[in-house]
Amino acid sequence: MGGSMVIVTGDELDDLQAWLKAEMRRTGLTCRKLDEALGLGSGTVSSWRRGRTRMPAAQMLRLMRMFGYEVELRRRYEVA
Repeated sequence: MGGSMVIVTGDELDDLQAWLKAEMRRTGLTCRKLDEALGLGSGTVSSWRRGRTRMPAAQMLRLMRMFGYEVELRRRYEVA
């Protein structure tokens, strides 16, 4: 899958709603279709898109892969 590589920092997570809206517009996917594709309850994606609830990190990763992004996780700091 040849997608874009994106590095997401904590500050950029604040723009998650804008990113989700833009990707939905780009792909033509609706909230309902994303709910179904991700196996979520009705209205879940809509809630994320409107900022009513926070998207879990696992779901964000799934969405990024659905939208064609390559996702690589790296540990930034060593835990003592």
